[in-house]
Amino acid sequence: MATRRMFSREVIMTDDFLELPPTSKVLYFFLNLEADDDGFVGNPKTIMRLTGTTKEDMKLLIDNDYIILFETGVIVITDWTEHNSIRKDRKKDTRFIKEKQQLTLDNAGKYQWLSVVQPNDNQVTTEKPPNGCIGKDRLGEDRLGEVRGVEDEAPAQNPVFEKLKEAFGEMSVGGRVVEEVEDLLETHGQALVLLALDETILNAGKSIRYTRAILENWQGRGLKTVEQVKQNKADYQQQKQPPQKAKPQTREEWEKNWSEENPF
Repeated sequence: MATRRMFSREVIMTDDFLELPPTSKVLYFFLNLEADDDGFVGNPKTIMRLTGTTKEDMKLLIDNDYIILFETGVIVITDWTEHNSIRKDRKKDTRFIKEKQQLTLDNAGKYQWLSVVQPNDNQVTTEKPPNGCIGKDRLGEDRLGEVRGVEDEAPAQNPVFEKLKEAFGEMSVGGRVVEEVEDLLETHGQALVLLALDETILNAGKSIRYTRAILENWQGRGLKTVEQVKQNKADYQQQKQPPQKAKPQTREEWEKNWSEENPF
């Protein structure tokens, strides 16, 4: 699978695209980064949550024909072939065969439903009617792939995405990083992932692998909650403290406590 993604100015430098809200543009860019070599994305809701975008942003992309949403929760970038031309020897075919069979490429190389466009030589199979997902708000369904521990939030309030940007930079958050974070959230929960990202930033860790190593270290030591991690760190710091020296006595205190049994 190719790892480099391109964007066509013919698509993104248009009045229609530039008039979209900033959050809708962010969602579009990250969906493109996450897409496979045929332009399909199997976890759009995960991308929404990691970017702090909303159902309204997704709906705007659908209504403006920038993406197509299937009943299975999969989406495809309609202008994918305009953005990316991948050599055949490097291209990995999509695993979303059933979804691709519902589409054709129009004369401009844009994905369309088979029943909307007259089939051409690029169509994959015989004509099939659209699956009915257009116009329906399917994004609330579980099939779109929940990420445990991350709630729907306003763009500025998504702690995971904001922490990822702080740790690794905004443009580094996509593709494999998204997959890694999804796995870490499923395994460890949001609270521990955020704490591990704080540790990554504190120690100048350079990749999500550093964060994973922290979490696996905690897991191996039986630390499963934020409270347990913090208590363990506090205990360690206390053990590092040198023993306190006895406070020197004043003459008055010495005379008061003096006895033959305790001359000092």
